[in-house]
Amino acid sequence: MTKETKTRSRLTNDEWNLYFSGHWQFPGERQDRHLAVFPEELPRRLIRMFTFEGETVLDPFLGSGTTTLAARNLERNSIGYEINSDFLSIIQAKTEMNRPGLFGESAIRVVEASEQWLDYTKRIERLPYIFRDPSPISRSESALNATKRGAEPSRLDLYSVKQVISPEVLLLGNNRKIRLLGIREKPGNTEEAVQFLSTLTKGKKVFYRLDGLHGDADPLPCYLYLKNKTFINARLVKSGFVEVDTENSYYHMKRFLKYRQAIPHAG
Repeated sequence: MTKETKTRSRLTNDEWNLYFSGHWQFPGERQDRHLAVFPEELPRRLIRMFTFEGETVLDPFLGSGTTTLAARNLERNSIGYEINSDFLSIIQAKTEMNRPGLFGESAIRVVEASEQWLDYTKRIERLPYIFRDPSPISRSESALNATKRGAEPSRLDLYSVKQVISPEVLLLGNNRKIRLLGIREKPGNTEEAVQFLSTLTKGKKVFYRLDGLHGDADPLPCYLYLKNKTFINARLVKSGFVEVDTENSYYHMKRFLKYRQAIPHAG
């Protein structure tokens, strides 16, 4: 890429201040022939921010052609895909592609895919590698895994605690074993820790959240909460009956270490 191209593509100070701070606000676009029309200023800003002149912008949802128009007006190439052929006339009108010479040497070409039937199953089998999940994930676990750390899940799957096997491992009412993240058994305090967990969870509903750093192991590493959102892992650390795991990486390690340091006579 030449120095001249970089210079022409450089954002002004005003553009930097406008594009990279605060929220964007601009008038909407009339929704007359397409249900998802947006103003040209939206793709224009994004294209200015993240591309140089002469580069190619990919638009996987071509729609009414707004991104294509913005790319061309900014001296960028573009490739767009649209599965609804009814939108072609809208794209042609917006980009004025039927008016030769209007934008100098720029040109727009329409390519239609052939309507041949493809056996995708056979084509996938020819790939050099195929990913298959050896341990199918249930809907509830998948939803929790997709939840960002610290975010509220849209729906809580509540369980009872069937058995406290150890200070680290519990058996839920659905017969799923879970391992409390950040917890390590403390020699000499196993009985107290088990009793603490049993008392805390007896007759109550719990739910768990995954860390995002651990896979679908068995027992499942997780953070456990009472229905009222009492953080069981943290309460157990504060009790002083367990050690904090410092060998593995997990999101709340610093938090748990801080709790341990606050315990009188803790190392």
